[in-house]
Parts: sequence; structure tokens; C-alpha cells
Amino acid sequence: MVKEIRSISASVGAGASTKITTTFEKDLRVSKVICTERGGTTLHNVHLSFDIDGVPLIRPSIPASQLGTNFETGMPLEFLVKAGSAFSVSITNNLTTAITLDIALLIE
Repeated sequence: MVKEIRSISASVGAGASTKITTTFEKDLRVSKVICTERGGTTLHNVHLSFDIDGVPLIRPSIPASQLGTNFETGMPLEFLVKAGSAFSVSITNNLTTAITLDIALLIE
């Protein structure tokens, strides 16, 4: 059962990459991760990877489209982020247009 949602937003230029790192004030048990693009652009050629304190959760990366866009289609990536740990999302935009992603962590 989802009790909370934490979101991470990022804008990435065409053909560019970025890494977003955040910390949380309490331990979070993530049950699913979903990803949407604000302009409705398909995300088959946008790749993501996640890590906690430099330890990869996905290797090497995954197309953002595989994460799903809602609770029913969200990818079950059960993991724990401890309070104060660095949670990072690396994004590679292989598209010819800029994108703005919203990545939601569904918390149990």
C-alpha cells in the first residue's frame, strides 16, 4: 500500500545527460518507480539508472518507458533508502528534443 509519494524532476537537453542527487530526512521503503514526461514525449530512447551512495540499483541503465506511468504499470523496484543516504538518478536523453521528467518514488 502506497503511503507517500516522493518526486524528482529534471530537465535534460536533446542529446544530453544529467545526474540528480537527493537525500531524504527519514528511511523510505520504495515499492515502485514511475516516470512521466511533461510534454507527453515517448521515453523509449531516454535511459535512467539509479544508485544509493554510489551502489547501482539498475545496471547499466533502463529505458524510462519501462518504468511505467501509473501505479498499475509502475515497475516494482523494491529498495530502501536510509535517511541521509545519497539517492541519485542518472538520465541520458537520446532524443532530438529537450525533455522534462517527473520520476515518482511510491513509498510503502
